[in-house]
Amino acid sequence: MWLHAGVADYRLTENEAGKVRGLIAANILAGRYNPNGRYLVSWNQQRPGWVIIDSLMNINILYWASQVTGDPRFTQMAVAHADTVLANHLRPDGSVYHIVAFDPDTGAVADHPQGQGYAPESSWTRGQAWAIYGFALSYLHTGDPRYLAASKRVANYFLANTAAVGDEVVVDFRAPATPVYTDTSAAVIAANGLLLLGQVSDAGDQALYRDGGVRLLKHVTDNHTDFDPATDGIVQGATAMYHSAEERDVNMIYADFFYIEALLKLQNDPFLIW
Repeated sequence: MWLHAGVADYRLTENEAGKVRGLIAANILAGRYNPNGRYLVSWNQQRPGWVIIDSLMNINILYWASQVTGDPRFTQMAVAHADTVLANHLRPDGSVYHIVAFDPDTGAVADHPQGQGYAPESSWTRGQAWAIYGFALSYLHTGDPRYLAASKRVANYFLANTAAVGDEVVVDFRAPATPVYTDTSAAVIAANGLLLLGQVSDAGDQALYRDGGVRLLKHVTDNHTDFDPATDGIVQGATAMYHSAEERDVNMIYADFFYIEALLKLQNDPFLIW
């Protein structure tokens, strides 16, 4: 939240108050670091060993904190966390676990709890999208080719699964074929990651990823948007959690956020908020 508020304000206007708030947030996040497991815990005391794939997006404020302070420890924690996620959340086929539970004392993997997808061993699509974009951003900040390779692995898996169903993004790639639940938030988050891959990949891969991102955005625009000002939300058909009827086929504010961010990328807006 502070990366997109105080830090963005500071980067655009040099407002020192935004810088201060961003550094406070970065230090609080750094306080979640577990050196035994080399990860940033996602839920503090309630679940001291749980790490969600979404966390790849959070560590960008740590990269920024090192840039503005010259203190490498923020980046060192971000890299350690990204490495832990790379080693434990990403499967060989490009799918990812939503949650990995570590033993907070030893750092060993203890469990793969049920998350927001169909099952612990399944393939929650928004988690896939976080991995595409999150690893691509870590590559952008560090230049480490392992993160680029990881992002591409997940992207290839994502594109193959969406192409098989006419670019529709379901809630979980490994859920039963019926009923069909969509998650447009996963589509627009993945689109942002794909568009970034289209910028940072080798020339031979750029069109694959950029075109894939554009294709997802076009599908969402043609099938799941409502631009009526009286309607709450632009992007329709998002799902927060597979097994919650109240959270299926709803509007979610970050579906709109990532949709607009992707459109700005297509307009060649030079400001990357991450």
